[in-house]
Amino acid sequence: MYGLRYWQKVINVSFNFGRMAMLPFALLWIPVSRGSPLLRLARIPFEQAVRYHIWLAVSMMVMLTIHSVGYIITYSYTDRKHLVLLAFTTITSINHSLS
Repeated sequence: MYGLRYWQKVINVSFNFGRMAMLPFALLWIPVSRGSPLLRLARIPFEQAVRYHIWLAVSMMVMLTIHSVGYIITYSYTDRKHLVLLAFTTITSINHSLS
């Protein structure tokens, strides 16, 4: 139905959304607490820092959802369903080994 070039574009968009999600993920590790020296240094009030923290988390989740859905749809339509299954089994095995 769609050509190989179309699916390559979808893969590129999905890949780039995964890369873009790394920035909010990295910024989420900045601690947000009352009286934080980092917040005092940047002169950001606690309520505003919490709002930024929430928006970073939401934007990261939206980007990762687009990333995941793009790869799942691409692999499903291009007869590479085994890659989706491989990804899920790898994630499951990692989760079992960590617990």
